[in-house]
Amino acid sequence: MFWTILFITLTAIITFGITWAIYIFKNMKLIAEHRQYRRKNTELEEILSQKDNSIQLEIKARDRRIEILTKKLDTLEAEKLKRIETESSIKNEQFEVLLTQFEQFKIEKEKEKNNLLLEIEQLTQKND
Repeated sequence: MFWTILFITLTAIITFGITWAIYIFKNMKLIAEHRQYRRKNTELEEILSQKDNSIQLEIKARDRRIEILTKKLDTLEAEKLKRIETESSIKNEQFEVLLTQFEQFKIEKEKEKNNLLLEIEQLTQKND
């Protein structure tokens, strides 16, 4: 009877120990997998972070290039407007000079006309 109880007790202890060992082994395996997944997750997060940083740098560089090109375009437009204004003011001055010359020519022709009319009148008076 003692041996039977001892045998059952030892069998129960051994069974419990084996079960506990299997349980711990499975958990250790799960813990190891979990650590491995965490490590991979950390690596992926680092890669994503690096890519995100590189994308942000590219965006900043692109924005800077756009800014520079916009400034250049504004400068070119301002220079073009100045050139157009200068050309138009020169043309306006030339037009004013030509207009003045034309008016002087008109006045001279009017004087000549009046002189000729006076001569004609004087000649007609002499003939009468």
